Amino acid sequence: VDVPAAWQTLQTADPAWVLGLIAFVVIDIALRAARWQMLLAPLARVPYLATLQSLLVGYLANNVLPARLGEVVRSHDLGRRTGVSRSAILGTIVVERVVDTIVVVAIAAVAILVLSVRGIVASAVLVGLAVTALLVLGVALGIYAHRLPGAERVAAILDRWPRVRHVLTRLRIGLAVAQNPRAMGGAIVLSLASWS
Repeated sequence: VDVPAAWQTLQTADPAWVLGLIAFVVIDIALRAARWQMLLAPLARVPYLATLQSLLVGYLANNVLPARLGEVVRSHDLGRRTGVSRSAILGTIVVERVVDTIVVVAIAAVAILVLSVRGIVASAVLVGLAVTALLVLGVALGIYAHRLPGAERVAAILDRWPRVRHVLTRLRIGLAVAQNPRAMGGAIVLSLASWS
C-alpha cells in the first residue's frame, strides 16, 4: 500500500462518509462475532469478548496468510483462550462459511429476480446455488459420515492414527451445530443483517 497516497486520499474524503464507513465496519464485525458466538453455543458458553478477540485475530491473519488460513488461526486462538477443542471450533467456522455462502447467494438470487437480470450475472448466481448445494452436502456428509456404509472400515484404518481420528471426531462435533435450529436460525438472521 502506498501509505502517503492513501493518506492524501483520506484527507480529501468527506469526514462524514469516513465516520459512516467506520460505523458500518464496527457494526458488521460486532454482528459477525455475535453470529459466531451463537454457533459456538451448542458446544460451550463462550464469552462475547473472547469470540470478538479471536475473530479479529483471524481477520488479521487472513490479511497476511494465503488461502484464508486465518480461519485456522482463529480456531487455535479461541481454543487457547477457552479450552474448547480447536477442531470443534474449526467445525463451527466451516458452518459459518457455509451460512455466509447461503446468504450471499440468496441475496444475489433475490436481486436478479427483482431486477430481472439475465446473462452472465444470472449464470453466476446459478453456479453459486450449485456450489451452495455442494457445501451443504459436504457439511451433511461430515456430520453423518460415521453412519454411512463402509464407515467401520474407515474407522478401523483411522484407529492406526488415534490423534487424527480424535481431530476428525471433534471436527464432526463442531459441524453438528448445523443440526441446531436455534443456532442456525440466529446465524442466518445475523448473516443477513451483516451482509445487508
